[in-house]
Amino acid sequence: MKRAALRLALLVSVCVGVSGVAIAAPAATPWKPAATAARPGVPGVDPEQLVRDIQASEEQGLWRIAADKLQLLRSGVPADPDLDLWLAWYEARAGRPDSAQVLLDNPVLMKAANDSLPMSRWQEYPWKHSGAWGTGRFEGWHWYVWRTRLELAAARGDWNAALAAARRSTSIREVFAHDWWLRGLCAAQLGKWDEARESATRAMALDPILPEAKFLSGYLAWRDGRREVAVERFTAALAIDTTYHDAGLALIGVRRRGSKPPAMPTAMLSGLRRAALLISPEGPKMETFQQFDLSPNIVGRVDLPMLAATGKTEGAPVRIFISLLLDAEGDVALVDVPHYLPSQLDPARVAQVIAKMRDWDFSPAIRNGEPRPAWASQDFTFQP
Repeated sequence: MKRAALRLALLVSVCVGVSGVAIAAPAATPWKPAATAARPGVPGVDPEQLVRDIQASEEQGLWRIAADKLQLLRSGVPADPDLDLWLAWYEARAGRPDSAQVLLDNPVLMKAANDSLPMSRWQEYPWKHSGAWGTGRFEGWHWYVWRTRLELAAARGDWNAALAAARRSTSIREVFAHDWWLRGLCAAQLGKWDEARESATRAMALDPILPEAKFLSGYLAWRDGRREVAVERFTAALAIDTTYHDAGLALIGVRRRGSKPPAMPTAMLSGLRRAALLISPEGPKMETFQQFDLSPNIVGRVDLPMLAATGKTEGAPVRIFISLLLDAEGDVALVDVPHYLPSQLDPARVAQVIAKMRDWDFSPAIRNGEPRPAWASQDFTFQP
């Protein structure tokens, strides 16, 4: 059976042969923490076998087992923020959010939340993330801590705490549409309408195929009495995802004469897109190893003229790696854009690429003879 990491299930160079700045390259070269401490271990327990068991549980979505085993590993290593962060995710995915929150509130992760240097750590964990467990130092990205705090607070309805965390998340990862959508959701729950509008606008501009952003914009337009705009936004959201329940109900409601919008829904993401939430049990998870009989592959794509030179005389080409969540039919359900600085690359150019992703055709991942959702990675080189 062919073994394929989710982040590496598909890697196609769209524009190559030019040196430049690479952003968030996938782990073709195995990612390693700055230093790996020897694990003291637990008497009678092989820590390396324990790690393999945890990874196997991850692959199968057995989050309670993964949490219990990682807790056992935790008892035999120095206090470690990366390990505690992963344990918080496992606990939340296992339906134990209170345990996850306790971990986030401990001094180790409180310190990690403000550990922003070096910037080389500003990238997602690869699937070989267990190398960071037990080093006694933070090897990850502080954005993860704030995003996890955001999700846990939103899940329990603490919208003030969720909005505070969303503001931190967007200040760190300013070109990530998902966080702007979540910030808008939190602001809307608190009646902070101006902030919600700004967040929705930012999310739509950064990711034209994120239906939640269009839904939020439509909801706010409906609330403001701009029904035609609301109809257009709800229709656009449904065009991206025909199963998007909240958008369907809203489209029916806004067409009723004299209707007013109901309470803002609380779902952070819908359908397969929930796999992108750090605390949700739904998979596949981008940082988790998977194995397939066949990896997803491109069977048809459109040209991307926005990658060509813009006429500027300064600057180097910028290469970024965008992760794609493909559904069981091979359609793009979600994109995950790595951190980059707008001074390096115009976000509008990246958004144009994202908009074209729905016009590409992929064959789905196959496991045990059945098509499965999977993450894939595409790299794009933008000429200056």
